[in-house]
Amino acid sequence: MYDEAVSLCDWVEDRGNGAKWSVEDIKRVAGIDFNTKEYTLLDFAYTMNMLWSDFCNVIMDASYYVKMAKNYLEDADYAGEASERAYHDAVKRIQYYETD
Repeated sequence: MYDEAVSLCDWVEDRGNGAKWSVEDIKRVAGIDFNTKEYTLLDFAYTMNMLWSDFCNVIMDASYYVKMAKNYLEDADYAGEASERAYHDAVKRIQYYETD
């Protein structure tokens, strides 16, 4: 599901599509021990690539996307589990394109 959802990311201003970073690259730059988190590496990778697709015309530095993805998935205001947040976002993206 990760591959399908990230392949549907269209970068803002027609700058590209799909994943900006590979899962391996994200794991390396994130420096996060995902065994201690309520979300997986794939959740984090999807979120980071999703954020890139929406903000690549504003922020270019990958370190900001690491921080933004972490804040997004660890948001105390979210009324659910962090592990479900990226999953639900990915499912919505896939369903949107299936009905388009």
